[in-house]
Amino acid sequence: MTHLGMIIPIILLIIHLALMIFCLSKLFKQDFTNYLSKQLWIFIIMFFSIIGPISYLHFENWEE
Repeated sequence: MTHLGMIIPIILLIIHLALMIFCLSKLFKQDFTNYLSKQLWIFIIMFFSIIGPISYLHFENWEE
């Protein structure tokens, strides 16, 4: 495996973890959620890879 072949999965993993941490931090700062309970959103964000955080960002309307 070349160096580029080893670097790309690491970069994708870092992006995935950053997106998951961002969504979880936003979720914990919210007082309420629009569609699902917080516990269900935590499960979806953590266990549905890239689809979970993206669906959270799409469905939950959060404003600061």
